[in-house]
Amino acid sequence: MRLPDHIDQREVLGLMIEHARNAILLIGQGRRPLYANQAFLDMSGYSYDDWMALERTSPLTPESDQVTTGNSLNQALQGESTPFRPRSVVRQDGTELWVEACVTGIPVGGERLLLAEFRPTTAPPPAGLTPWVPSDPETL
Repeated sequence: MRLPDHIDQREVLGLMIEHARNAILLIGQGRRPLYANQAFLDMSGYSYDDWMALERTSPLTPESDQVTTGNSLNQALQGESTPFRPRSVVRQDGTELWVEACVTGIPVGGERLLLAEFRPTTAPPPAGLTPWVPSDPETL
């Protein structure tokens, strides 16, 4: 990204992620959460501190989707981005939301981090699941 010299690139990138319309999660080695933006926290129902205290991001994935999610994460770790696909997400209170998600592997230094994005979906949800609607109407 090239910006004029008087604009701090790191500040702009940070603001872009924090104010993104999609929920964004950065995952490190061992699937440990490294960062979550406010849209992600709103979607998941976790506070920033509670989410960052988790040892793995697995509480987000329902039991029925563990294998598919694991395959997507492994695919991204190998350098292949996964397309957005409908899936359910388990909130901290145990309720499940219907969203679209994708994962991209990002090489940083000598390791590959995972960037997970979640967005509202127009795909009809399975019975019993509620579509995610961001709380801020500007994020639609």
